[in-house]
Amino acid sequence: MAYAGDLGFSEHCLYGNFVASLDGVVALGPEYPSSGSAISGREPADRFVMGLLRAFADAVLIGAGTLRATPTHRWTPEHVCLPM
Repeated sequence: MAYAGDLGFSEHCLYGNFVASLDGVVALGPEYPSSGSAISGREPADRFVMGLLRAFADAVLIGAGTLRATPTHRWTPEHVCLPM
């Protein structure tokens, strides 16, 4: 089982999710406009949490730089975390 905890989200809440390295880095610099995958190492556990959050989201917000860097990316749960 990938997630063994209780799961619940309040109806009227805003959740944020950022990929960060162990030392707190969230971006590699302007030469890497979409660096989340490089920072996370594409770890399955990170991808699972991101897919879970996207599955429950009413909207997924991304930055303009990320959109310019990855214009064909699909911001869906299935894209970030393939079924196990």
